[in-house]
Amino acid sequence: MKTLIKSLFATGLFALVMLTSVAYANVADISSIQKIIVTGNVQVTIVQAPKSKILYENENDVNVLVKKTTNSLTIDGSNLINTAEITIYVDNIYRIEASGNAIVQTKGAFNVKNLQIFVKDRAKVDVNAQIESLYTTIKNGAELKLQGHANSHVLTMDKLSKITLENFSAIKTEKNNTDVTAYAAIRK
Repeated sequence: MKTLIKSLFATGLFALVMLTSVAYANVADISSIQKIIVTGNVQVTIVQAPKSKILYENENDVNVLVKKTTNSLTIDGSNLINTAEITIYVDNIYRIEASGNAIVQTKGAFNVKNLQIFVKDRAKVDVNAQIESLYTTIKNGAELKLQGHANSHVLTMDKLSKITLENFSAIKTEKNNTDVTAYAAIRK
């Protein structure tokens, strides 16, 4: 009898610990998204999967604004002091936009037909993908790291930004430089 009570108590304690540890991971199913926009103090990991969903992993995520409109998902962590971590599962995307202090990275290799990547304002993006057509724009001190392969790649960047292509190849590459002063004049 004493052993039974100890076993039941241990099982109950184990179940309580497991439920408490899972409380910080919230999953939200979302319909197919093709465009991801990330701003602010957020670290987003994108995983290619058959079904789209979003996973919130820690207590800082409560203050992140996540908004879905048509085929776009906007993640805004502009008001955060600490970095929030979010994982997004997507089936097929065509655009990634990152700004502010956002960090966006892919997990595993992506296979997509067309991909547009827009990085600005000190944001960092790390993408590993097999792509037919890739278009990238990097501005205002942002960083982009590419791995994988593209049939064609159009790159537009300013002198303040950084790109790493060490494990990336493209059959055809077109590079355009943007003048920071001209860009600033256009924004006014």
